[in-house]
Amino acid sequence: MSLPSDFESSLIANLSGKTEKSIPAWQDLGVRALDGGDLPEFQGTLRLVQPGGPAGPTLLVTDNYRVLLKWNRSLYFATAVSYLADRIDN
Repeated sequence: MSLPSDFESSLIANLSGKTEKSIPAWQDLGVRALDGGDLPEFQGTLRLVQPGGPAGPTLLVTDNYRVLLKWNRSLYFATAVSYLADRIDN
């Protein structure tokens, strides 16, 4: 994800963050795909996370991410498992 330079960092979730928004709401805040285009369509709400901090990638995650955090409270773990699941699904 690409964030505008004036993006409000408090909207980025951490282990206890609960800010969830729809794709249109995130886009209204300036969140874009890496290529600058629109975000993919998705029904439901998503959270923004930065597992590596502000210098690392920004990801939009679903409720599955939160479930993974209940099992292991590591943003790195949840990101790795989510990435592997996406790769297996394709």
